[in-house]
Amino acid sequence: MKRFLTRPAVLIPAAVLLSLAAGLGYAVWEQLDTSALETNERLLDELPPYPGAREIDRRTQTFSGEDGLPLPQGLVTTALFAPPNDTGQDEIVEFYVSRLTGWEPRTTALGGAFQVEFERGDDCLLLMTNGMAPGGAGDPTFAVAATSEEGACRRDS
Repeated sequence: MKRFLTRPAVLIPAAVLLSLAAGLGYAVWEQLDTSALETNERLLDELPPYPGAREIDRRTQTFSGEDGLPLPQGLVTTALFAPPNDTGQDEIVEFYVSRLTGWEPRTTALGGAFQVEFERGDDCLLLMTNGMAPGGAGDPTFAVAATSEEGACRRDS
């Protein structure tokens, strides 16, 4: 029996289940509740709509910290949008930078796409135009992710 318990086929699933249980236990302990989801949804609902764009998906996920452990530290809600035909990603970025007053933007160019962090207190919106980068496959898309907690945008200053 002892030999059976040390086999990789038993140890690996046991480790996965144990880490999953630890993550769930931590979430309960830290009381990750629906208020975080409600705040994320509110942030996305307050987002000015890009003219002619339509929301095609919205999902919420937990995210873990930088320590590599699968312990949920918060929730992020991401909305995926289809822009109008012939809209460039620079137009999307300019629209949100000019309309999100009271938010501090920080733009980064990433491999032909843009990522813009908007920070306001503990709230963070992340605009991503990866789906509109030149040479991309499929229909163009852009996404906005929302999270609200201390240091949500993970800025040093």
